[in-house]
Amino acid sequence: MTGDREQPGEDFAQGAVWLVGGLLVAAAYCWIVPAVVVLVHAQEAVRLSLPDAAASFGRLASRASLGDPASAYPGAARAQMPTAAAWWSIAGVLHVAAGWIVLALVRRVEPVIARERLGRRPYDWRGARPRPWARPRDLRRRRRAPAGFSLGRVDGRTVAADEESHVVVIAPTRAGKTTRCIVPWLLEHRGPAIVTSTKRDVLDASHASRSQTGRIWIFDPFSEDTCAWSPTFGCEDWSSALRQAQWLADASSDGDSEIARYWRGEAAKLLAPLLHAAALEGSAMTEVLHWLDAQDVKKPTTILAGQGASAAVRQLHAVASLDPRNRGTTYMSAGSVLSAYRYPEVSRPADSVLTAERFVLSAGDTLFLVAAERHQRLLAPLMASLLSSIIHAAVELSLGERRLRILLDEAANIAPLAELPRMLSQGAGHGIRIATVWQSLAQMRERHGHGTETILANSTAKIFMGSITDEATRSYLQSLLGTEERDDERVTKATSAALQQLTGDRALILSGPRLPAIAALRPHWK
Repeated sequence: MTGDREQPGEDFAQGAVWLVGGLLVAAAYCWIVPAVVVLVHAQEAVRLSLPDAAASFGRLASRASLGDPASAYPGAARAQMPTAAAWWSIAGVLHVAAGWIVLALVRRVEPVIARERLGRRPYDWRGARPRPWARPRDLRRRRRAPAGFSLGRVDGRTVAADEESHVVVIAPTRAGKTTRCIVPWLLEHRGPAIVTSTKRDVLDASHASRSQTGRIWIFDPFSEDTCAWSPTFGCEDWSSALRQAQWLADASSDGDSEIARYWRGEAAKLLAPLLHAAALEGSAMTEVLHWLDAQDVKKPTTILAGQGASAAVRQLHAVASLDPRNRGTTYMSAGSVLSAYRYPEVSRPADSVLTAERFVLSAGDTLFLVAAERHQRLLAPLMASLLSSIIHAAVELSLGERRLRILLDEAANIAPLAELPRMLSQGAGHGIRIATVWQSLAQMRERHGHGTETILANSTAKIFMGSITDEATRSYLQSLLGTEERDDERVTKATSAALQQLTGDRALILSGPRLPAIAALRPHWK
């Protein structure tokens, strides 16, 4: 129904409104010019009626009175007016000032006129002349407002998302997501930042700049320069152990079926008391893995009982009392979550130790979470757990005026956050801004199911880079963009061919309620 033409009666009413409005503006103009001239010259109100002003302007426009503009007006008004030179000088300054005011108003009002408006009345100027695509002024931000994520350049002018906006980027592999989005977003940010990456290209491109804002942390367990972090950090507290266990289990890649969710819950139920015991004892994660492999209940129970952790003891005994088959599956599920610690590289000591609280309280530290493609599935629980710990700490400790920017390249693989939809809905209010990068909508739906709609809804700035050929993304865009009028017929704004040919530095930008735009996203080195 949004594409239907207006009825003839509505066209007539709208035309009448514009005609009457135009006549009133013209009459007001005819009176305002001499009124300002008299006010500036004689510091008094002009003695001129509106009809006389219109008639006088007609005589003035006929050029008969150009040499003496005062002669075009009735005697009372003429006596108040200055010489011709002064008259034209004052009128000229007035027109220049009015021109600037009108231009400023047009720049503010025209974007509102150009946007579609639901329930619009014929006399409502808002949405009167909708445009299919945005111009730079439709996307510009207020100059004094803090900037959000940059969204490229539209007609040569840089545009940005609203300061509170999260961003979602959807583009196939090799589309330039890292060089055109991730690196520029990191370089423009001055507060603490977290970046996930499959390679070290982001680190290499931003190290010099980001090292000036704070310390550089690298969590790459298979690299020698990694910092140390353990899921046991903070698990001396039972509630923290419960959260950490759930974050670890939720990052496993065993699907989203009901049975898979059940076993993830059971794995978390077992991991929580073991993490709690290890933290209280000061044991390493290799010890937790040993308890799982041996199905050892005695040692962690002794530790927990000695610390009065009765809730953890009861939970551990509940798992131990399961029938052998279910108990074995639970231990197997929990062991697979921590399988990365079977590799000596992951469990070796490091020179620097990272904690979530230390990072959140920093002025502008940067954390790089690096996982090569061959290690992503193995390291996903650790990456997701560390990232979730920092986000939780940011919410609990309050960032104040600082902003934590999180750039999740390969969001479905490196640090898959099961609670991402909830984090997006609540994070903005706590100073957290998240950008997620996906290969397609299908990939997002495979990971988050029904949560996909929440991710898209709360990522109010959206960037689509091409070539777009998958059915899910193409259908979503065509439905979202709607139609436009071409040659007296309604056609889709984004044809399949146009989306397929969206390549190079061109990207489709959707930013909040603003018109869609095609922006140029250039690599960070240009």
